[in-house]
Amino acid sequence: MMRLFKSTFSMAAALMIGACLAALQASVVIAAEVELSLSAREAYVGMPVTAYLAVRNAEDHEPPTFPDIAGADVQAAGVPSRQSQTVIVNGRATYNSSVTYAWQITPRREGAFHIPAVTVKADGQALQTKPIEFVANKSDTGDLLFAHVAGQRPYIYVGQPITLTLKIWVKPYTDTEHSVRLSPSDMWSLVAGEQSRWGVFQKRLEELAQSRRQPEGGEVLRADERGVQRSYYLYEISTTVYPQKPGRVETGDVQVVVAYPTGLARTRDMFFSRGGLSLQGVRPIVADAAVEPIEVKPVPTEGRPEDYRGAVGRYEVQAEAVPTKVQAGDPITLHLTIRGDGPLDLVQAPLLAELETLTRDFKVPAEPLAGVVRDDVKIFTISIRPQNERVTKIPPIPFTFFDPSQERFVTVKSQPIPITVAPADTLALDSIVSAAGAASSPRPEGAQPSHVGPTLYANDTGPGLLVSQRPPSVWVVGLGLLVPPVVCGVLFLNRVRFRGDGSASRVNRAARNAKQAIKHARDPSQVSTALLGYVADRTGLPPGTLTREEAVATLREHGAQIGVEEFDRLLARCEQACYGGLATEDTAQLSATSRACIDQLHRRSWKG
Repeated sequence: MMRLFKSTFSMAAALMIGACLAALQASVVIAAEVELSLSAREAYVGMPVTAYLAVRNAEDHEPPTFPDIAGADVQAAGVPSRQSQTVIVNGRATYNSSVTYAWQITPRREGAFHIPAVTVKADGQALQTKPIEFVANKSDTGDLLFAHVAGQRPYIYVGQPITLTLKIWVKPYTDTEHSVRLSPSDMWSLVAGEQSRWGVFQKRLEELAQSRRQPEGGEVLRADERGVQRSYYLYEISTTVYPQKPGRVETGDVQVVVAYPTGLARTRDMFFSRGGLSLQGVRPIVADAAVEPIEVKPVPTEGRPEDYRGAVGRYEVQAEAVPTKVQAGDPITLHLTIRGDGPLDLVQAPLLAELETLTRDFKVPAEPLAGVVRDDVKIFTISIRPQNERVTKIPPIPFTFFDPSQERFVTVKSQPIPITVAPADTLALDSIVSAAGAASSPRPEGAQPSHVGPTLYANDTGPGLLVSQRPPSVWVVGLGLLVPPVVCGVLFLNRVRFRGDGSASRVNRAARNAKQAIKHARDPSQVSTALLGYVADRTGLPPGTLTREEAVATLREHGAQIGVEEFDRLLARCEQACYGGLATEDTAQLSATSRACIDQLHRRSWKG
């Protein structure tokens, strides 16, 4: 019995060991690994080589980060590629998977380049690739390509605009075998835009590409390296920059790469059915643009006015106020328009809260103003309030800038704006007192206080205290309880009638009054005032208090839909006309369009 048990146990153990060995043979697990390789170990300056990093047999890994390489540009090349396969040999299955990342490395100089080890975290381990090197040679440009950046003057000031022009000379390629000379358009198409570096001219090149245009190229004569005059195609690309710090004008790295032809060949491809020519080969030629030394000087500190806020160039300032007839304490919308040849997005508004000639008669907010650039002007808007009825004008608003052409600070001012300010609606204190004591006559000087009725601030000690007082009747009490709510209700309804939907006559007259005002308008400002007045009359708001944005928002809040966009555009045209000037016949056209817009709004049903 014991012998049978031992034999059975031995057979079971053998079967288990065999099953384990078979399982190991059937599936082999391979550890994760990483590898870095290059498409070429020798490259040309300006032409990219591709680096491939493969992560193999990793169940999970983090995307690797490629290191920066001095003297070269590194850019990811597309999305990672993934591959997997299963190989079975003699019953044993081997599973392989890989994820390959790619980067384009564009050398910008000659010499050797070292790519250090790249670390990849895979399956909980930090794996590293082996370092790798490559060299870059500069293709002999000779007299085939030149690049130069030119300016307009030897020096400028910080913030002063300057136009820079990139000039590129390319020698036309001529194929003597086929008697073909490539055109300026053909030669420009060989400029490697992705491999070239354009510096401050990048945005201009992108604009040309989006509009499917090329820089204009013409044939000129230029001296080659030996001083011999030869024929070249000249391409010019211009851009305007505004230096923000002293020193030299910064253009960024400008390096032009051209895939210059080495030969042409006839093609038999059916796509070229007319028997055209194709490039037989190219070689990269590279030119680093030489930049003219242009000095950037700081704005002088000597003689700098206290209100100077950094503007450089030549400017003018205009002011407009809406409305010009108000009561003391009512808001006036003041528009400041600044026009000039400097960078308008950098122009800051004058510090109006520190302008004594303005704060003396007006309440001015202290917060800084954020302007809006529209075409060739920048507009600042602020709400000011006259403090009393003696104010007759909004004083001139100064704006100070540094004029580089004169190399001095200049202050310009807007024209003063006449305004009419009426006294605020207030109830005098003596009127309140006299109303309270209207039932009693003035006491003669020296007379003693009367004890007929209760007195204020004094204890009544007269015999009237002993007189029996009858309680008021029921109807008197009821009347006393009823009158105050009725009076309050009447006042509330009257307020709602004026503030909510306006008086019926005011609403009915809104369109007629606005169109009449527009008909007699002499300038766009009066057209704008009439349009804003229409919204105020239609919605029961106080006249002369709405801005363009508030008027449009009010129309939408009251349910107006059709005509609101046209109304907004008309107000925008009025503003632009006020700031940029508008001819008389254009004002007439604007008035006609505005009257039609009011008719369209007034015909629609909305909660006026």
